[in-house]
Amino acid sequence: METSGPVVYIVDDDEAVSLSIAMLCGSVGIGARTYATAQEFLADLDNLRGGAIVLDMRLPGINGLDLQQRLRGRGIHTPVIIITGYGEVPDAVRAIKGGVFDFMEKPFSEQRLLTAIQKAIEYDAAEQDRWARQSDVQSHLASLTGREHEMLRLVLDGCDSRQMSERLGIGRKTVDYHRKHLLQKMQATSAVGLLVTLREAGLSAMNVSPPQTPARRGVTAPAS
Repeated sequence: METSGPVVYIVDDDEAVSLSIAMLCGSVGIGARTYATAQEFLADLDNLRGGAIVLDMRLPGINGLDLQQRLRGRGIHTPVIIITGYGEVPDAVRAIKGGVFDFMEKPFSEQRLLTAIQKAIEYDAAEQDRWARQSDVQSHLASLTGREHEMLRLVLDGCDSRQMSERLGIGRKTVDYHRKHLLQKMQATSAVGLLVTLREAGLSAMNVSPPQTPARRGVTAPAS
């Protein structure tokens, strides 16, 4: 069963287990796709969309943990839930260190698995939203001139217009001019709003960098 919403990708060579998990997801309106091997799943990556991945630890060929690492290596961070009938401490440690969302031993209750799947889907949706916001903010940052990047740094340092004027050695009117255009380009109405936008996008002074080449200025700022 599959819907237009998030999908749970189930990779398990035990067909009965795969169908059981797919039916469990379907009982609450969550779509599901099943795969018997890691290779079969990897061949279908172009069709991957938001949701969660449930992997059996002991798969023929590429095992669950190795598949999870391959996905991360390709930049795919869809939450992964590892299930296993041979749970061992080293495997669990490796799974958690590798970024697995959850790790559970068989037999487990359907409710426990369903809860883990729902949490993974919620986490994935939140991450997709954060990445989208970060992408938008990064595109706004790329449009800033060198002077506007300087202004942004000072805003992040908590400077007001007077302090900006002193630190940049320019007049207050020129500061206000560049500050106004900075806020417009970043789609913020105030310095506080700009800080909130950056924080929500997961950005800070550490990863807000100026352009590699000086931006061309098509408008001359008013004299200070």
